[in-house]
Amino acid sequence: MGEMAGVDFGPSDIVQHHVNVFGEDLIFWQRRGEGFATLLHSDLDWHPEHIGPEHFHPNGRPGMLPGIPVVAETILSTAEAQWLAACFDAAQWARKPAVDDPPLHTNIDARDNYVAKRVERRLRIDPDALTRSIQELRAETAIDHELATIAAELESDAEAGAEALSTPWREMSDKARRLVTFYLVEEVHVGPPALPIDEQFRIVWRCPRPAAEYDFGARVGQPSTRMSSNREIVSAFQLRPGDRIYWLSRHGNERGRDVSAVWDSEDTPGAVCVLFDQLSLGDTFWPEELFVRKASTGPRLGAFPG
Repeated sequence: MGEMAGVDFGPSDIVQHHVNVFGEDLIFWQRRGEGFATLLHSDLDWHPEHIGPEHFHPNGRPGMLPGIPVVAETILSTAEAQWLAACFDAAQWARKPAVDDPPLHTNIDARDNYVAKRVERRLRIDPDALTRSIQELRAETAIDHELATIAAELESDAEAGAEALSTPWREMSDKARRLVTFYLVEEVHVGPPALPIDEQFRIVWRCPRPAAEYDFGARVGQPSTRMSSNREIVSAFQLRPGDRIYWLSRHGNERGRDVSAVWDSEDTPGAVCVLFDQLSLGDTFWPEELFVRKASTGPRLGAFPG
């Protein structure tokens, strides 16, 4: 299985294998003492998905089709979800380090994949973050000569620099991705390997989140989906500052609210935070949760995301 997936398993690792109805291979990989597991999927070109039970939603997430299992951003079949649930349950003990185990080193591949995934999400949810981060970097390099030297070296490749400013993340070269990551990320704090992945790697963004976050339980009311000729339906991750959205109170009364900021949640893996009217009001949503917003270029009824 290691040869098939292009990875090297350790002698104490827990490895489980599943073949779905389409003949695709899935591998669950748990290293002893590591606070997350790795999912390898042949249909995803064996790209490692580092996951914990907190990323697994066997009954689906709000905003997606009810009952559709999902782990991180991967949709599963019912059989795959049942297999994955059994894997998590069977490997629960292995995520806790034993007293006599040798110290586990930081999983560098997991760290790099985690940072890359978070950078991609940030660019998708908040496209203006790159411009703001570059402006912040320019102010920092004016007084930090060591940082200025690093910036000059990374920006010396004009082609990579142009690519970083104009090309989607998944189409960028490695050089352009390194530059974009440098712009957005100030540093990455690394904790003990036994921590869940979202706690083990904590990103310090060059431009921090604009406000504190509330969890889902703090939400009062819900997004409105009442349509009219000048409204369109969008997902939470498509909202942008300046959008006019409509909100239902707990009693079903509708009122308009202005979006002040949108960002990738630090506290809830995979969630999106939305700040309304400069107030922290019900600001945590799953990316696929639907809103109605005032159409800016004419009505686009039923404009669901692709």
